[in-house]
Amino acid sequence: MGKINKNTVLALIAFVLVFLILVLSYLLLLLKNERDSEGISGNSDYNQQPVDINTQGKYLPVQLSVNSDKWMLGEINQLYIYLANGEDSLYPDAFTLNIKYDPEMVKLVRINKGYLWSDVNVLEETIDEESGMAVVSHGASFDSEVVGGVQLVILDFEAVSGASGQTSISIESGSEAGKVGLDYLYPIISEPVLFSISENTAHED
Repeated sequence: MGKINKNTVLALIAFVLVFLILVLSYLLLLLKNERDSEGISGNSDYNQQPVDINTQGKYLPVQLSVNSDKWMLGEINQLYIYLANGEDSLYPDAFTLNIKYDPEMVKLVRINKGYLWSDVNVLEETIDEESGMAVVSHGASFDSEVVGGVQLVILDFEAVSGASGQTSISIESGSEAGKVGLDYLYPIISEPVLFSISENTAHED
């Protein structure tokens, strides 16, 4: 009988020891996590909020204009994209334009540099004829100077054969501008430009 009691006592002691070891391990883990957390919060590199890449409430308004509100087949027509306020403090050092048009109505045949800077770097110029989307990214060269112009870019379009009726060209979301010294980009906004395409050719009276 005494032997059974001794075994029971030993089993209970072993159980208690295992339980205490588990509790102690858990407490040590909690303490380690708390110290790690304090170490991170006390480090200025971690304590700083990440830079918020947003618009800071600012945007760059631009205007779209065409050389004629009635396009004829066989003619090259130009779309001008220019700053709505050339004296704006957000006069950009680089920009990206996402330009949307109807590929069943018009075709983008050429992208021309604007007149913002004395020397322009072409960062990207892509034309997707199937979707009717063009991406134009230009920036000022390192030693470039602002020449006082307001035109971001000039696009040459041609009416698609057989096209007729009204259509538009617009600046889509994702169009942004940047300025040296700013830690954020600001969106480019504009109203679409509307025009019509005539069934007549350019040489008909």
